[in-house]
Order: sequence, then C-alpha cells, then structure tokens
Amino acid sequence: YYCWRREVAHTWDLHDLPCVLRLVTCYPPSVETLALGALSFRAPTPGMLVYPYARHTPWHQIVATAKLEDVRYYMLSLMTALGAMHAIHLQHRDVKPHNYLYKM
Repeated sequence: YYCWRREVAHTWDLHDLPCVLRLVTCYPPSVETLALGALSFRAPTPGMLVYPYARHTPWHQIVATAKLEDVRYYMLSLMTALGAMHAIHLQHRDVKPHNYLYKM
C-alpha cells in the first residue's frame, strides 16, 4: 500500500508537465472478503488511477502509415515528456509504444 501511495503522489506531481496526461482521481487498493459457498477468503483489489480519455492513433496504425516527419514528431513528444519527468527526478518504469498515446 505504501508503494501505491508513493506512486500516486508522484503522478500528481506530473500534472503540469508537457505531453503528460493529467491524473483525474484515484481509488486506493482495498481488501474485499469473497464468499464462495462455505469457503470465504480475503482478496486484495488493485488501486486504480483515472485519466481523461485521450484520442489517439492505435500503435499498429502508426507503424503502418508513419512518414519520417511523423516519427520525428512522435519521438520529440516522447522525449519532451520523459525529459520533463527526469527534470523533477522521476523516471517512467514502463516506456513502450502501448503506454504512449499519440494522435497522427
């Protein structure tokens, strides 16, 4: 739970950075009691971060249709966001195309 709270706190710090979606709200993890007949157990539910919907082009369409200029702008936007995060001493732990929303 502590790690989740720390991650949420850092995510709130990103709200004014360029090329980064603003966090709308969050729901903390909890432990729910599940009953299955005579058997019951406690199961953790993960926390949830809520972001606004962002119109974007699916990654497979970007790869199929991108021109050199599109790739340059895509990389510039990605590096702008990562550079802004690094400037406040945060790093993204899972940089991959599916975690970066881009509209062509």
